[in-house]
Amino acid sequence: MMAETEAFASSTKEEVKFSLQFRLIHMFYLLGLLEENEIYRNAQAGVLISTESHTTLRRNRIYEGKAAGIEITNNATATLEGNHLFRNKFGGKIA
Repeated sequence: MMAETEAFASSTKEEVKFSLQFRLIHMFYLLGLLEENEIYRNAQAGVLISTESHTTLRRNRIYEGKAAGIEITNNATATLEGNHLFRNKFGGKIA
């Protein structure tokens, strides 16, 4: 049984499962792609995109987090395509 404070992400492409040390995925000063992941039970936002990042999130499932599924701050932008955000405490997306 997984403790409620643990956060995990797994990639369907690479069959990788790992514990997130800081319990969120934080993207800053980044041009990147986060694709086909399960991101769940995070202690904060599932994905935090900040500090002038320009990131694409595609076909991710982000759920059961203790804050927003995706948080976008500090002049960051994001392209969101086909993501499923549900059962996050503060809703799906905060911009």
